[in-house]
Amino acid sequence: MKLFWKQFISIIGIVAFGFVVFSTIILQVSFQINLSREEKQNIKDMQMFHYSLEASLNGLPDGYPTNENTIKGIIEVIYDNMGDNKNDICVYLEDGTLIYKNNKNIRKDWDITLKKNQGVVRIKTINESHYLESILVADRNGKKFYISQYRNVESIYQNQKQFLEIYLVVLCIVLILSLVVTIIISRSLTKPILQLSNATHKFANGNFESRVVVRGRNEISDLMRNFNEMANQLEQDVKELEDAAKRQEAFTGAFAHELKTPLTSIIGYSEMLRTMELNRKERMDCADYINQQGKRLERLSHKMLELVGITHGEIEWKPFSIAEVIKDVEKAVQIKLQADSITLQSQVEEEIILGEEDLFFSLMLNLVDNARKAIGTDGIIQIEGKRGNEEYILSVSDNGCGIPEEELERITEAFYMVDKSRARKEGGAGLGMALCEKIIKYHQWKWYFESKKGIGTKIKIIII
Repeated sequence: MKLFWKQFISIIGIVAFGFVVFSTIILQVSFQINLSREEKQNIKDMQMFHYSLEASLNGLPDGYPTNENTIKGIIEVIYDNMGDNKNDICVYLEDGTLIYKNNKNIRKDWDITLKKNQGVVRIKTINESHYLESILVADRNGKKFYISQYRNVESIYQNQKQFLEIYLVVLCIVLILSLVVTIIISRSLTKPILQLSNATHKFANGNFESRVVVRGRNEISDLMRNFNEMANQLEQDVKELEDAAKRQEAFTGAFAHELKTPLTSIIGYSEMLRTMELNRKERMDCADYINQQGKRLERLSHKMLELVGITHGEIEWKPFSIAEVIKDVEKAVQIKLQADSITLQSQVEEEIILGEEDLFFSLMLNLVDNARKAIGTDGIIQIEGKRGNEEYILSVSDNGCGIPEEELERITEAFYMVDKSRARKEGGAGLGMALCEKIIKYHQWKWYFESKKGIGTKIKIIII
């Protein structure tokens, strides 16, 4: 059964049950109170009548005959003096003979149970009317007279009937109003749950942009808010997984392509050496080309090992000097820079930082080497380092060809090269900047790129 119908049936059932029980109790209590009041009044009147009759009989002279006419006359006088038209009187002899009654509608037959249960008050239905019936006994010189009194309480039953009719009408109105209110409440409670169900169904079917509109501050709105937060996180995770899968696919394709070119050359030239008659110069050219491509594969494997080592390896951090590492970098690139007529200028303030010195050396070496490749010949590379308030700012800039703005976001992708022909000519594989980004992230540093085509590039590293 759906939640809407469970709520609907439950609320209607509770309202109807509560109303019926409460109203029944009220009606019954009201009826019993009225009936009890009449019973008390009936007993009071009966006792007064009995006292008056006893007093009248006892006041008769000795020897005065106590026959039916005497009793009848005394009762008529007492009844007239009491002046209560609600009570009807019947007087019986001990054998059950009726000697007096003031209402012809009152029953005439003698009920022996009254004789056995003197003083009992009970409800009696006479001619479709309800009466309180009670009996007392009067004694005169050993002669007993039974007085049966009837008090009409039909008005109480009529009121109860009217109240019951009103109660049924009110019950119908309450049920109709409850139906309307219950439908409104049930819909208001189930609508957000239905929206949440639809959103989760869409989300499960691949619509990761599916969300729900959150209104109010309650448990359901909290659930919907949590769903939106979960959906946002899942959507972000899915996008990251998709991006990672695309990068992995691109990486695999690029890696296979980078392997294919040197391997094709190596296989081709080795086949020439194996199958063809070549002179010494031709053999040397083939061997040189095979050696060149083999070294390219060696550099590629070293870069790949460094990337894997940063990602999965456990590297020990130690304090080291930034200035000393920069001096080592200058020595490492000096010959290549001189060959290309490139000047390296460095102005680095001394600072001891905590990290992995070899990775930092590889980072700076790659950045300087990339700057060299961007310049080609006759240019300047500048390395600057200075202390800030809470960080150390290190920058590497060149006056080379620059990087187009649309290419900046992709330069850290593995195997991505802005100028593929120039990069391959220089022996590059497009892994240098990817390796640099891994080193930056590993040390939890930050870096920024500034580049303009034809003017140059500046890379700024924030060491925290």
